[in-house]
Amino acid sequence: MSWNIHRSMAGLVVLVGVAAVAPRAQGYLTVYGMPTSGPAGEQWLGEKDNKGDSLPYDLNTLYPRVGNGVAAVTTFGYGSNVMYLYGSFYMTRWHASGASETAETVQAGELPYDWVLNMNASGTVVGEAAYYDGEGENRSFRLKPARWDVGAATPMFLETLGPAEAGYTEGQAVAINNAGYAIGWAEYPMGSANFPGVAIARWDPSGALTELRSPYAVPLNKIVGEARGINDAGEVIGFVDVWDGGSDTGQDKGARWEAGSTMATVLNGLGGEGEQSARAFAINNAGTAVGVSVPTGLGHDWDTRAVRWDAGSTTATELEMLSPSDPQYICKTEAWLVSDSGMIAGMFTSKLPSNSRGPSSGVRWWPDGHAQELEGIGGTPLDMNAAGLIVGKSNSEEDEYGNLLSRAVLWGLDGKEVDLNTLIDPALGWRLVSATSISDTGWVAGYGYSVYPFNEETQPYEYSAWMMYVPMAVPEPAGVGVLAMSLLAMAGRRGRRG
Repeated sequence: MSWNIHRSMAGLVVLVGVAAVAPRAQGYLTVYGMPTSGPAGEQWLGEKDNKGDSLPYDLNTLYPRVGNGVAAVTTFGYGSNVMYLYGSFYMTRWHASGASETAETVQAGELPYDWVLNMNASGTVVGEAAYYDGEGENRSFRLKPARWDVGAATPMFLETLGPAEAGYTEGQAVAINNAGYAIGWAEYPMGSANFPGVAIARWDPSGALTELRSPYAVPLNKIVGEARGINDAGEVIGFVDVWDGGSDTGQDKGARWEAGSTMATVLNGLGGEGEQSARAFAINNAGTAVGVSVPTGLGHDWDTRAVRWDAGSTTATELEMLSPSDPQYICKTEAWLVSDSGMIAGMFTSKLPSNSRGPSSGVRWWPDGHAQELEGIGGTPLDMNAAGLIVGKSNSEEDEYGNLLSRAVLWGLDGKEVDLNTLIDPALGWRLVSATSISDTGWVAGYGYSVYPFNEETQPYEYSAWMMYVPMAVPEPAGVGVLAMSLLAMAGRRGRRG
């Protein structure tokens, strides 16, 4: 398993973000662009290939996050020094009111490495930040779990394992609920029997750490598992490695930690306690968890199935598979998101026995279990709100060279996509590439080009983060249906932008 996928900077391509609060034109939605300057001068954003359209390399990194009228993202700036040959990384948060905060490192004069991984509805951000210690040539930094409270540009470092003077321990906060409880991981301190093992962590609003444990006898120096989601009641889900007699079996099992408990309850894969591995990725406020089940061992990736664990249950329920257009197709499904209304979202992927790629699409599973294909070419759902509205990206058109271009989209309850570019004033010059986050109150954030079309010689592939408010009635699904129809009508009147 990979704990620090975002720390590998190989292939990272950065680009200048240029946008300010955009004025609202008559009949169009307002785009609120991220700040474009900070402690290191110009701020940059993102990762992409040379066409400028690939997704960031991990679902939990580089994506703009949104709350109620506030968004945050990791930005990049060169300044006068260079770090990792790339520059410095900042937590940047901006508000619909026009206020913004760009993180400043706690230790004056040091280069920051602030990484935004998640945010709750009020705008409290969690991730990791560089913590410096030592003197002279022995001065160095470690990446510590961090939280940026609303209005604060400096991080609060969350507790790590071991004594405070053991400065060589690292950690990362990956999610935070609306009550201020965060989850993530923390290293055991150097010199301890468990070093360099990694523990699953839960932090309370004061920043105090509680270690979450596995029911398996995990040997010293090993990784226990991973926490992936927390609901507002404090229930945590994720997965744990399965150990037997000191040996790694190669299995994972889904895991649920009840609020106030430190020992995991194992969530089985399909087939009960047999050879199926399982991982839980998301949990809603009712306690329903979703994820995947897959047979243990090599060569079973295409046997992956989307599953649901009901509140209080350890039994996996397989979610319906979409019917492939050709019976030869080999198919798999994955569940990533679950709403408070019980809707689930994820992906359907297929291939031929020759390994030629087949159709893929986003999927919504309704509470009764039936699957609904999301409209669009290669549609990818990235977030869903309590009412079941989904945002993401769709490869909805081709450029002059025949390459598919991504566009930020919203899927209503009917599964139809709404290209968010059709809801904003074309005169602004924005092209919204991907919608990565949606709040329960209708705020959406993502990334895209703030100047489009662009001149490849003077401003190649420049991304910026954006936020917008999509009027909606929540949480009643009927109201969302009305919204979806109205948005489709707007899109139809204005036509698709080229």
